[in-house]
Amino acid sequence: TGRIDCGTTCADVSVDPAHCGSCTTTCAVGSTCTSGVCGTCAAGAVRCGPVCATLASDPANCGACGTVCATGGSCVSGACVCPTGQTNCGGRCVDLTSDAAHCGACATACQPGAACNASACTCPTGLVTCPSGCAQLSTDAANCGVCGRACAVGASCVSGTCSCPLGQTDCGGVCADLTSSAAHCGTCPNACRPGAVCNASVCTCPTGLVTCPSGCADVSSDPANCGVCGRACATGQACVSGACGVCPTGQVVCGGRCVSLATDPSACGACGTRCPTGATCASGVCSCPTGQVNCGGVCADLSANPLHCGSCATSCPTGATCTSGICVCPAGQVNCGGVCADLSADPLHCGSCPNRCPAGSSCVSGGCICPAGQIACGGVCVDVSTDVRNCGGCGTRCDPAFGTCSSGVCGCTGGLSDCGGTCVDLANDPSSCGACPTTCNDRQFCTGGTCACRPGLTNCAGTCVDLGSNDRNCGACGMTCPAAARYCSGGACTAVACDALVVAADFCNPNAQSCVPFSAMATDPLNCGACNTVCARDEFCTGGVCQAYVIARGGCSDCGTDPCCPDPYSSGVSVCMTGGPGTPCP
Repeated sequence: TGRIDCGTTCADVSVDPAHCGSCTTTCAVGSTCTSGVCGTCAAGAVRCGPVCATLASDPANCGACGTVCATGGSCVSGACVCPTGQTNCGGRCVDLTSDAAHCGACATACQPGAACNASACTCPTGLVTCPSGCAQLSTDAANCGVCGRACAVGASCVSGTCSCPLGQTDCGGVCADLTSSAAHCGTCPNACRPGAVCNASVCTCPTGLVTCPSGCADVSSDPANCGVCGRACATGQACVSGACGVCPTGQVVCGGRCVSLATDPSACGACGTRCPTGATCASGVCSCPTGQVNCGGVCADLSANPLHCGSCATSCPTGATCTSGICVCPAGQVNCGGVCADLSADPLHCGSCPNRCPAGSSCVSGGCICPAGQIACGGVCVDVSTDVRNCGGCGTRCDPAFGTCSSGVCGCTGGLSDCGGTCVDLANDPSSCGACPTTCNDRQFCTGGTCACRPGLTNCAGTCVDLGSNDRNCGACGMTCPAAARYCSGGACTAVACDALVVAADFCNPNAQSCVPFSAMATDPLNCGACNTVCARDEFCTGGVCQAYVIARGGCSDCGTDPCCPDPYSSGVSVCMTGGPGTPCP
């Protein structure tokens, strides 16, 4: 009672997570099925494809879905770590002090026969390290006396010296007997011709044969050397007593071969005239079988040949037949651009020839249908409840690096928050400080989710100022320098002009009476490199240049090729300098 037939099993689709609501709906591993609906993952877990995963500890989904830790490693607080003393080398945790495949550094492999000791490759006692591996130079024929010196084939290495067997000579890497070797007869470079043998260091042909450039030949009967070396008879002619015989009666020589121009389909009527495939040659004329015609070198029955149906140039669609010179698709199918298709069931031609179903869907009664729980998005069937590229609806993308999609709503991993499809650090991001639309001004930074004056600046009536140089807030908020001492330097009003101070300074705003030392302009975000050059909220002043940055979400791995630096304003926070490789840290 309450169960239905699901192929190989009877299932209660109201509670069975493998058949939840229908036979084909499977809940994520770790989730439950209640009243035929898949529940969300347990607290602390998120859905990663077909499983519920705890991103803080799952080595197959560490910190983010699909992030797999190295073999032998573990996932701690959402970060992959290898055991103490080991390093991640290409997806495997290894001990660089003893691993012969990664000795001292990843991918530094010891040579064959060597071991890794204390991060250094060493050969056993008595062996020498050669490019090919550990070798005994006194006996190794591949490294005889020194690394890389190979003895000839058949030779041995004795006391570091290569030696061929007694009576043999080293001929270019091969030990040979010069008295009998046909490849090295008398001297190393002297090879006997085909058919000849080497006797007492001299090449000789067997009795009755003559030495020709092509080898030993019987010039009395060899059609390639008839009468003399190099005289070849035509194909079909024989060499008799050293003379080429004529072609048989009725045949002529065509391309070195005796043929009958009257019957040979490769030379019908004249040398070089070839009949169509399937044709015959009679009285020097090519003829296709009765009922067939010549279609570009092939005899074809235009009434039944699907490659030449009705005419030589007409080819039937794949799957069709040719009947009485007309292409006919199987019953229930139509011709769709050269292919016979069933419009009621073909996902490539569903309902009409040009209609292609989305990937993963099927064609039923001429309509495209995605699997249960999925809809078509951009030509692909997706589950909008979990798809980070189509979360809650087609085209709604979650953050590609840290985003998750649960019940059709974008979320984030690692303590980040979703702001319009981008995961941000609300505690430290000046463009989203405390809440998604909250931006700090250029004189502020974000700390603990609240905008505050940049270090070195003071909030005076809602404006962050430098009390050390601002002549309207000199030393304290509201302290305006009088006319007699109108310049502000070091937090005190002075009558000495900025350019006359002991520490060279420039005249800066608000009234060109703020004395800002030139040396301070290397890091002053209000006067970066020059008076009144204010860096934006997402820029640091480094070396007198405003350099853009973003908060490194989840650590330096978020920076890619951009430099990763400590945030000078917030301890324990890292930033990515977006100016590219070589951009200096603040």
